[in-house]
Amino acid sequence: MTREVLARLRTRALRQQVWSRALDHLERGLVDLTMRWVDQVESGRLRRVLMEILAKLVRALDNGMVKALERGKRWAARSSDLAVRWGDTQSYRWRLEEAFQRFLGLGLGTAND
Repeated sequence: MTREVLARLRTRALRQQVWSRALDHLERGLVDLTMRWVDQVESGRLRRVLMEILAKLVRALDNGMVKALERGKRWAARSSDLAVRWGDTQSYRWRLEEAFQRFLGLGLGTAND
């Protein structure tokens, strides 16, 4: 998650007048502060909090990406659980990887012949 991603979403939310409606002042402040001081979010905790905030924004913008991310999170958790049961303990991290969640949520992990 980068400053540019946050700025693009913030700009879009401001243009569609959902920035203040969808987020409370603490959430808006956290996004603004992150954009001001951080180029790339590396903290897992901050990333999770920002993802929750951005999910609220995207829902407010009525974008289909939220549904894909939610679907992807479920599939990533299921895949991770299955792989861990098969003995691959490193696959526990799959449930936390945003790119993997997007990949699964957008249906890129399915065979479409």
